[in-house]
Amino acid sequence: QAASLMSGFTNPNVYRLGLNGVNALLSRVYLSMENWEKADEFADKVIGNYALMSNSEYVSSWNNDFSSESIFSIYNDDLDNSGTNTIYQLCLIYLDLFATPDFVSIFSNTDVRRNLYPMNTSLNVNIVSKFTSRFSNIPVIRLSEMYLIKAEANANITGQEANAQSALFTIMQRADVNAVMPTETGQALKDRVLLERRKELAFEGFRLFDLTRNKKSFVKYRHDAASINITAPSEKTIMPIPAREVNANPNMQQNPGY
Repeated sequence: QAASLMSGFTNPNVYRLGLNGVNALLSRVYLSMENWEKADEFADKVIGNYALMSNSEYVSSWNNDFSSESIFSIYNDDLDNSGTNTIYQLCLIYLDLFATPDFVSIFSNTDVRRNLYPMNTSLNVNIVSKFTSRFSNIPVIRLSEMYLIKAEANANITGQEANAQSALFTIMQRADVNAVMPTETGQALKDRVLLERRKELAFEGFRLFDLTRNKKSFVKYRHDAASINITAPSEKTIMPIPAREVNANPNMQQNPGY
């Protein structure tokens, strides 16, 4: 309904949702629903309206308010008084969030995204430098996600694996000049898409949903404690319904495990 009311409001500034943003959000929702055809259709509605940055621009772009890939971001400045409640503070001031060795190891030495996770030699950990200031705008929807949605959707549509490989390679090649066209098919291709989503969308809030959607068991690595093995499907990957919602509706059933 929102999309139907937004004709003529296609591309406002990056801090307001227009038709492109709504279509991008629809693509994400359809992916979660495993409606592959619709996920691909709405990703295509968005892709042609934006441009990927070059390999050389990518890392430095995270210092900017937005880029040519920004579809929707949350604006943030000193008047918003974010103070200590930002992911920047968490990653770079308090140093409470790190990139695990398991994660850093998935990048080739020529993948520019590896530079977003430099080693802090005094702590002997890889820090997360995607978010460079407490005034950083928060990217919610980026163009690279649309290519990765297109890749996953087509990997799940019979006869469309070549389209999935092509969309995936677009993101791989931008990040790594030595990347080669993926040749995987079937489940191996779907797993490759998940790997590339992990690289490109790290620390932007997607990974748990990707693993849950694809019913993947995984290891939760921790720096200061033992790792946790999660076997899919797991109640631990589903968040609780807020207590106020349960209290307000006697028909609401809390998620298992809470």
